Amino acid sequence: MSPGKGSLSTLLNHKDKKYLFIDEFQYATDGGRLLKFIYDNFPAKIFITGSSSTELSVQSIQYLVGRIFVFTLYPFSFLNR
Repeated sequence: MSPGKGSLSTLLNHKDKKYLFIDEFQYATDGGRLLKFIYDNFPAKIFITGSSSTELSVQSIQYLVGRIFVFTLYPFSFLNR
């Protein structure tokens, strides 16, 4: 199924492995609560990213206690050394 076709529920209920990537998550309205719903109801690995780590933490951690693994991914550098 191509992106834009069907609902998120249809995509996440497909029998293959599922990975959901959400960028700039800090802009999502009520994102932590909705993320908890997705995590609890669909067998998918969820990755959230954003440019404001403080806002990401506050918004999502309160709803995802015991369900979240937080790590910092630093920008990649392609400089020769």
